[in-house]
Amino acid sequence: LVEKDHSNTNMAHVIKPAVAYVKDLKAANTAGGTSTSGSFLDRELNTIQGESWFIDSLASNVVTLKAGTYKIKGRAPFFDTGNTTIRLFDNTNSSVLAVGESTYVDTSNNHFNVSEVQGVFTFTAATAIKLQYRCASTVSSNGLGIGMNLGQQELYSSLQIEKLK
Repeated sequence: LVEKDHSNTNMAHVIKPAVAYVKDLKAANTAGGTSTSGSFLDRELNTIQGESWFIDSLASNVVTLKAGTYKIKGRAPFFDTGNTTIRLFDNTNSSVLAVGESTYVDTSNNHFNVSEVQGVFTFTAATAIKLQYRCASTVSSNGLGIGMNLGQQELYSSLQIEKLK
């Protein structure tokens, strides 16, 4: 029986990436909030879950990430908002990181839809990012999502942030 020395074997395939989830969680049967038409506005982000060692802070809907390379996916629901989209915004450098899907959420018959955005980004210094939306119709209380009253927290906007390096 010959044993092979595995000490120099590349183990990258077994290293688990660090993933954090930054979400807007609300109490059961609480609506997502009023959508406001016009310019880009922030989606609420209030909870961090998962591995968060690479997140410096979460305050006022802004997530500050340590320098590094990240894969970020964002999504947010909308109700009766007409033309709607989301984007990832670099709050530190006042620039758009990625433009999300354009979607149309019919305003006449209680329609619901989700917009998504994603990309890979390298930040050379700590960088504050946020998820923003823009829509055509102001919808009071539930334009940013409808409370389902299913006995659990309501999840509205969310970011999945994977630290690549």
